[in-house]
Amino acid sequence: MKYDGTFGDGAAALVAEKRREDAQRRQASGLARWMWPEVSEPARLGAVLRAAGLREIRPPDTGALESLRAALHARRPARP
Repeated sequence: MKYDGTFGDGAAALVAEKRREDAQRRQASGLARWMWPEVSEPARLGAVLRAAGLREIRPPDTGALESLRAALHARRPARP
């Protein structure tokens, strides 16, 4: 809905968001962005977080992460 024009010019909203993110990246280290594919795959999310400078303080809880992955995959709509 944010970019579909419901609340104004979707393209302008996207450009404004990217500019805000660019400004944040210039002022802060360790800023990371992830989406559902990264959240649903623990190894991918770990790679994103490590690339942003986050260090691991204990081994991942693979059981909890696999439960999350399964729940997220169950909710994902089928692709045509």
